[in-house]
Amino acid sequence: MTAGPLDRLFATDAPPDAGVAALLDALPGGVGLFGIDGTLRFANRAYLELAGEPAGATTQELLARTPPEDRDEVAGFWSRFFSDDTPSAEREMRARTSDGTEVWVTEQARKVFGADGRPVGVVMSWVDVTATKRAEAAAADAGRYFEALMARSSDFVTVLEVDGSWRSSSESAARVLGYPRGFDPAGGVFSLVHPDDLPRALDGFARVLDGEDFVGAPLELRIRDVHGEWRRLELVAANQVDDPIVRGVVINARDVTARREAEERLAVSEARYRDLVELMDEGVWVTDAQGATTYVNPRMAAMLSMPAAAMIGTPVADYLDGESLAALLDWRARWVAGLAERHDLRFRRADGAWVWASLTTTVVFADGRPHTVIAVVSDISDRKVLEAELEAARVRAEAASEAKTAMVGRISHELRTPLHTILASLELIPPAETTDRHVARAASAAGHLLDLVGDLLDVARIGSRDLGLEREPVGVDSVLDAAVGLANLDGDRIVRTGVDGCRVLVDERRTIQVLVNLLANAAEHAPPGTAVTVDRRVVGDRIEITVADLGPGLDPAVRDRVFEPLVTGSGDEGGVGLGLAISRGLAEAMGGTLVAVDRPVGAAFVLGLPAVVTVADGPDARRVLYVEDDAMNVELVERILASRPGIELRVERTVAAGIAAVRADPPDVVLLDLHLPDGTGFDVIAALADDPRTAAVPVVVVTADATARTATAVAGVGAGCLTKPFTIADLFAVIDAPDGSGSRSGVASTGSGLRKDHLEDRTVG
Repeated sequence: MTAGPLDRLFATDAPPDAGVAALLDALPGGVGLFGIDGTLRFANRAYLELAGEPAGATTQELLARTPPEDRDEVAGFWSRFFSDDTPSAEREMRARTSDGTEVWVTEQARKVFGADGRPVGVVMSWVDVTATKRAEAAAADAGRYFEALMARSSDFVTVLEVDGSWRSSSESAARVLGYPRGFDPAGGVFSLVHPDDLPRALDGFARVLDGEDFVGAPLELRIRDVHGEWRRLELVAANQVDDPIVRGVVINARDVTARREAEERLAVSEARYRDLVELMDEGVWVTDAQGATTYVNPRMAAMLSMPAAAMIGTPVADYLDGESLAALLDWRARWVAGLAERHDLRFRRADGAWVWASLTTTVVFADGRPHTVIAVVSDISDRKVLEAELEAARVRAEAASEAKTAMVGRISHELRTPLHTILASLELIPPAETTDRHVARAASAAGHLLDLVGDLLDVARIGSRDLGLEREPVGVDSVLDAAVGLANLDGDRIVRTGVDGCRVLVDERRTIQVLVNLLANAAEHAPPGTAVTVDRRVVGDRIEITVADLGPGLDPAVRDRVFEPLVTGSGDEGGVGLGLAISRGLAEAMGGTLVAVDRPVGAAFVLGLPAVVTVADGPDARRVLYVEDDAMNVELVERILASRPGIELRVERTVAAGIAAVRADPPDVVLLDLHLPDGTGFDVIAALADDPRTAAVPVVVVTADATARTATAVAGVGAGCLTKPFTIADLFAVIDAPDGSGSRSGVASTGSGLRKDHLEDRTVG
């Protein structure tokens, strides 16, 4: 700066006059006047605010305001500027104000020369650029943040020049396609496009250059990666050529290769299964929850002589007769409750003819409610015709059997009268030495005929189911004692083993008759000096009595027919072969069984009779609490449990009532719904788990939610889970299990009991 008014400011130590000082204070930037020795001669208001130093301060004092890491650089700048011939210099620097605030300033220094051309001072101006620097730093941080996001994003951004050359891409592009950043293929970026997709790619690029963005309409292209494989990319583009920063076409790309391959595999799988369904020999009928048809396969349409398309949207009820429709409506109520069943229904064909079909259904639930019903339908019309023919044949056979039985009964009755007369007359003949032997023989023969007539009458009664049985609890030992006496057997020859004190529910007289036959046969065929063994065992709900001997055993030629009338087990000519046939008929009429079993030596017959089990001690005695507010579900469970005696069912409809009922009288098992008016099933479980009196009570959650999340939540709190649809056998399995766990596929084990520590943050699925 040449000599002039300013050089006169440095000629003396006096401050500028008031006019000059006011002018300098009015400047927006800071201005400081330094002597050539580095002493601050004058500073305007803005400079003092930035530097925080008064007039008279030296450059060393100003240097103290500089951050320590910048001081060497600032000192070097000042040293060079004051020692060389440079007239001016400019730079950005950091400084601290008097209160310690860090600011950024643009510093301009100009030397003032005296009349002799030598420097006499320096004019230093500072402009605060802190806001600008902070904005630049924020922009840089945002840029780095955006780059970091893009580097980790599954999408990538590419910028193309207007000529189609590849300017830049985000880091994720290298991960997807394998090309390094900055890669520009020799043939241009469009050389990487699949030949079949190239026309669409060029057309799309041209339209973008014309201003038509396809942000809302993605373009899918196949792009070759670094390995030569084709990747499917979904692209959206925007023309940013006029943007001064971008100056190009911005393309956002997403790799959809895996999704497309999965969709193609799914389409192939769906086509395969659809083909299987289309080619099935069984009909497939799909409806919504209201029974409207949504799909039928060709076999189903052919079964009803209807075009498949014409059946879509029509209710299943339109094809049923009245009886089948009533059965279907009752059946649908059980579908909603989750029971799986099979039914025979009669459908009307398009030509008016009727076809019988058997339906097996699967119910698909969504959000805990029935959504879709899938039925596999089998045409059983031929079977129904055969069943009708068999039923007619059965009726004819029963009529013939009844006629035969009636005839045998009449003949037996007519034979018994003269036989009684003969026997009575023989008893009236006076004893005579010459006639006693003949009379005894005649009496024996007549008695045998009377027994035979009695057997024939029993055969007739068994055939007509007219035995007049009176079933009552009877001790096994007492009927054995009576049978041994009536069979005229030596009690020492009978060896009893097994369980004493068993009781059976039978007709006492007929049971003795069966045992007399079995004991007499065994004694007759047992070798002299050998015993007849009678073993008594409890097998489930039955008492099995096994009568065995050490005789020749059953003739292999007749073993399989030994219980048929007129067949003898020994193969000899003795007897007429009615005893075992009558014995089995009587056993079965009393709800029992009679079978022959193979033995290495001798013969054995096992008589199985219903055991007497009191309800209080039996396996069927169970007390069940059902906590459920849905009336239809309650009615269904009531109907099922009512089918088996000994089960006491109590129903509560709220969380509070259910908890109170268990605490007042703990049941054997609790059936629990998850959705209740005043809370959830987990609230019930939490309360029971928290009470030592109820923590051990088995709880089984009954739900239509088959998701793994709900099953895991239920198992986690120590409860069982019965998932709809379930069968009646499934329900009885969880009720009969000691811990409520059951053993079927629809039932999850309850573990060792309710656990409160797993109940936090449970939500109903």
